[in-house]
Amino acid sequence: MLATLSESEDRFRRIFLRSPVPTSLSRVPEMKYADVNQAWCDFFGYARDESIGRSPAELGIIDQATFTQYRETFLQDFTLPDIELVVSTRSGEQKEVLNSTEYIIIGGEPHALNMSIDVTDRNRAQRLLEHNQRLLNICIEHSPAAIAMLDRDMNYLAVSRRYLSDYGLHEQDVTGIVGRSHYEVFPEIPERWKAIHRRCLEGATERCEEDPFERSDGRLDWVRWEVCPWFDDRGTIGGLLFFTEVVTQQKLALQALRESEAKFHTLFNEHPAIKFLINPETGGIVDANDAAVRFYGWSKEQLCRMRVQDINTLAPEQIKPLLKSALERNQLRFVFQHRLADGSIRDMEIFSSRIDIKGEPLLYSIGHDI
Repeated sequence: MLATLSESEDRFRRIFLRSPVPTSLSRVPEMKYADVNQAWCDFFGYARDESIGRSPAELGIIDQATFTQYRETFLQDFTLPDIELVVSTRSGEQKEVLNSTEYIIIGGEPHALNMSIDVTDRNRAQRLLEHNQRLLNICIEHSPAAIAMLDRDMNYLAVSRRYLSDYGLHEQDVTGIVGRSHYEVFPEIPERWKAIHRRCLEGATERCEEDPFERSDGRLDWVRWEVCPWFDDRGTIGGLLFFTEVVTQQKLALQALRESEAKFHTLFNEHPAIKFLINPETGGIVDANDAAVRFYGWSKEQLCRMRVQDINTLAPEQIKPLLKSALERNQLRFVFQHRLADGSIRDMEIFSSRIDIKGEPLLYSIGHDI
């Protein structure tokens, strides 16, 4: 029995000395070092001989208050939960360790077996990750664009305030939507969009400039969107990123503009009065209606390559200030002599005023043969 015990202690000592984890034995109840292994010496920077018989506080590894609390807690029932501690090495460098302490009998005497696992790099990486996640959340939340970040299960990880605003989620704040399913928030999501999400979770990137989105309350939104996967640090697809913009108002405005332009073009082209659209800077004829084509005898294509100087009998230098006067609305009625394609001259009464088409100022001129 004694031989077996001795063999067991010898085996423990060999394991203790060769362990790659910084490990120490402390006498109970003093909690001063009875032995340390080479990994401990390498980690803390103290030689074995100068460590034995001294406490962690005496070596400056931890402060006296922390050591006293640690010792009293252990001596209450000879157990101690694993805790993380900030320790100092001999060089003064501070490191973070996961400290594990067990009660053990060696040579018939009570000891505390202590292992210190270096978690400095792990914790630093974790803090950096959390810091970057906070920055990402702030950037997304306050982005002027509608952005959403989702995991592989289509649960929200982060959204921008613009995203909430665009989709009428004003009553929900950012934290209120994080963790919820995209399909729970928008039960009206069409199956074709779900198919797009599945393809993007396989690595595709898809986009659309104008896509109808029928909402659950019956209204129709038009959305410009791009969906792409995001990747974790292992290169694995972690979920999806949505970049979207509700373009309903722009689409309605463009549609109204096109309808207005179509009506104007119909009235302009089919009206029996002679009509021109003129560039006030150059005098170039931008457009002419059918009545102007019939009256002047040139085709529309020919007229649109001409300037008013080509049909007006006034000298070009006399015409330029009159164009400016019409543009500035100082004079709206003019009487000119115009030259026709057959060479004949006609007396013309011209009414001309400014009109803006697609942001460009033009002169809208109506002519009467007098």
